[in-house]
Amino acid sequence: MMNIQDLLDWRGIEMPCEECGGTGKKTYGSTATFWGGIGGAAMTTSVCDRCWGSGDKYHPWKSWKLIAKELEERAPLYQSLRIAIFKVLKLYELDGDGNPPTFGRPSIVKAWAQVKSVLTKGS
Repeated sequence: MMNIQDLLDWRGIEMPCEECGGTGKKTYGSTATFWGGIGGAAMTTSVCDRCWGSGDKYHPWKSWKLIAKELEERAPLYQSLRIAIFKVLKLYELDGDGNPPTFGRPSIVKAWAQVKSVLTKGS
C-alpha cells in the first residue's frame, strides 16, 4: 500500500506545499468562481492557489490567471503572425514556380520579413 511519502516521491516533490500538502488540490469553503463570479454555499475542490497544482512549495507551476493574461496579451502577435503567413502563402501560391518567396516582388519580400520578425519575437 502506498503512503503519502511514496506519492510525493513518485511525483518528484521535494518540499510539499503548505497549503495543499503536496496534492496540488485544495478544498475551498465557497463556490465563488475562480474568476470572481457569483457562486454558492458549498465546499469546492480545485487547484491549489499557492503551488498551482505542482504540489511542491519550491517549484510552483504557473498561475492559471497569469497564463490567461499572457495569452490575451499575445493575441495581437498571433494575429499578426497568421496574417503574415497567409500573405506569404497566398503570394507564393500565385507565383507557383517552386522558388522561395523572395525574388523581387516587394509585397512578397515585405510579407516574408514580417513573418520572420514575428517568429523571432516569439522565441
